[in-house]
Amino acid sequence: FFVFFRPPAPRAGAMSYGYFGERTDRPERQPDWTCHQCSARCFGNRDHCFKCGADKDGALPALQFGEVPIGDWFCPKCDTIVWANRDQCFRCKFLRTKEVELVPPGFKGAKG
Repeated sequence: FFVFFRPPAPRAGAMSYGYFGERTDRPERQPDWTCHQCSARCFGNRDHCFKCGADKDGALPALQFGEVPIGDWFCPKCDTIVWANRDQCFRCKFLRTKEVELVPPGFKGAKG
C-alpha cells in the first residue's frame, strides 16, 4: 500500500530549480573581465574595476585557468615567470630591466 503526496507549492521569493538542478530564478550571468589598467579580474556585473576604478570599456575577457596575464615577464637569470606588477624576481631577486622578454599572450607551457 503506497501513499503519494503532492509536493508543496513554492513559496513567494523561494528559489526555483530546473529539471537538472540548475537555478531558474536568476538572470544570465555576465562573463568576468580583466581590467586594462591593472590586470585585476573583475566580476561581470561590475562597471568599474574594484582595484583601480577604471571603466569596463576597453576591458579584456577574463583569463581562463592556466593563461598568463599580459605584461608578465620571464626572469633572464632563472627563467621564472614574474607578475607584471613586480619589478624584482621573487626567486632570484633579479631587478627588472627594459630588455626583459615579456610572456606572449596565451602562453600556457614551458619556454622553449
